[in-house]
Amino acid sequence: MQRVRKAFTLIELLVVIAIIAILAAILFPVFAQARESARTTSCLSNTKQVSLGVLQYLQDYDERFPLWVWCDSVNQGNPGNYGPGTPDTPWGPWKNNHIGWDKTVQPYIKNIQVFKCPSNDTGVETNATPNDGGDDQAPTGAVNYSMNSHLNAREQSTSNIARVRFPAVTILLAESSKASSTGESSCETDAEWGWNGGHMHQLNGDNNVGAGWDAPYSNSQDKLCHTGVHTQWGQSDRLRAHKGGANYAFVDGHSKWYGGDASCVIWDRTTSGGVPRNESGATMTYRP
Repeated sequence: MQRVRKAFTLIELLVVIAIIAILAAILFPVFAQARESARTTSCLSNTKQVSLGVLQYLQDYDERFPLWVWCDSVNQGNPGNYGPGTPDTPWGPWKNNHIGWDKTVQPYIKNIQVFKCPSNDTGVETNATPNDGGDDQAPTGAVNYSMNSHLNAREQSTSNIARVRFPAVTILLAESSKASSTGESSCETDAEWGWNGGHMHQLNGDNNVGAGWDAPYSNSQDKLCHTGVHTQWGQSDRLRAHKGGANYAFVDGHSKWYGGDASCVIWDRTTSGGVPRNESGATMTYRP
């Protein structure tokens, strides 16, 4: 009796391959979203830990926020050569020319990884050496969060926490584009420290360079929220990095994710009872 060998036909094999391809097309984006959700949660935890470090600093220093950055004045008579120029331990091998707010609160945290967002680039000068002649405000990627410059000042004095009228909605920390090695600071306007533009830059990219608080964009909510090429110095806009949004820490100590468009409320200059909404405590704001 002749035995018949059973085998898959070509059509059956093609059907199986097609089913596998369809399942892969469905599942791979789900896996990618799950990974990004994990990175978003890790970043949110980072903002919480760093903000608690800032609040602990406040208790030890007369309730004043740490200064955004200052020079170690060993060589102030020699422009471009401020500070000792030694490796910036434990942050990295680049020159330690400045001391920023992140370095002043790091002893309360005892960890440098929490200053780095897992979804952010490492920066463009991570291989900088102590002898490269560069300034440590460069985007080394050591600090991926910027502090509200209305609080930690650009001068020689900082704000007192008692001055903050609405701590639950006043931004303390926000995510930033290409991180500096120290002292990253930002607010709603442009031209900030550490290769980091203002909120509009982070939200909409290079099309909004120069569009500050009183620029033509400031009266158009649609342009503030949606106009831009969504790229900043070769990097995607940070305030849309986590599933279209970003993580923020607030002065009262809590951290929260906000969608990119939701953060546009900081520019809403219409009034509520004669008080600008961004200063009424009703919406998130950089203003203390």
